[in-house]
Amino acid sequence: MSTTNRHQCPAAGCTTMLPMDRMFCWPHWRRVPRPLQRDVWRLWNNGHVEDGYWDVRQAAIDAVNGRVAV
Repeated sequence: MSTTNRHQCPAAGCTTMLPMDRMFCWPHWRRVPRPLQRDVWRLWNNGHVEDGYWDVRQAAIDAVNGRVAV
C-alpha cells in the first residue's frame, strides 16, 4: 500500500502507520473512552464525515494524549 493511503497514529509519540480508515493503532484506540469511540464511528460514515466529526475526533485524540478540554 502506498504511503499516501496511510497516516500516522495521532497518539503522542506513536509512529505506527495506519490505513486511512483507522484513526488510531489498536493499543491507542483502546484508550479512547467508549462513548467517544461510538461517536467517532457514528460520525465517520465510511469516510464521509458528518457534522461534528472533527470535534469528536479531536476529543478522542485529546483523551488518548491526556489533555483535558478546558
